[in-house]
Amino acid sequence: EFIAAPDATLTTVTVIDLRHPADPRSVCFNGSSSGFYMGRESLYITAWVNPGDTVLHKFALAEHTAEYRGSGRVPGFPGTGNPAFLMSEAQGVLRVFTQLPRTRAGDEEELPEGEDRGIHRLTLMREAVDAPELETVSQLPNAQRPEPIGKPEEQVYAVRYLGDRAYVVTFQLIDPLYVIDLADIGDPRIAG
Repeated sequence: EFIAAPDATLTTVTVIDLRHPADPRSVCFNGSSSGFYMGRESLYITAWVNPGDTVLHKFALAEHTAEYRGSGRVPGFPGTGNPAFLMSEAQGVLRVFTQLPRTRAGDEEELPEGEDRGIHRLTLMREAVDAPELETVSQLPNAQRPEPIGKPEEQVYAVRYLGDRAYVVTFQLIDPLYVIDLADIGDPRIAG
């Protein structure tokens, strides 16, 4: 099921082959965008939606075209900077860091004590086999690995993905560095 942001915005993705610039190909969807991540094989468009989630739309890039492949939702939003710096795709798996707000729009209660702007979530997603959607493979922290990424009040400042590792710098007064092992997409873990 295509997840659209609740507004009257139309977003267009246009592919221009520089060898044949007079023949652009476009695809569009009914929804807004707040950023994007462009990989070698895919384009992901993000849109912040209430209550405090981010919708991701995947487009496969092929010879002269962009084909819609599915949408998914992750909790939080990918920081205040460029969302592309918090995402990566490897072997068909999207890896995205988000920050959860202290409260979500419409929620009566705040998050539990100590869980505030320092709540950072790594979500791994891939295309569902039987539907045009992005399914969550795993998240970190989780019930098996509850250790938070960063300290309370820290913001994710930068993420770089190299192979099966994510290097995360958080920031409040100093810049700690976290190394996240992504080798097992079903069980990412803080490695150091």
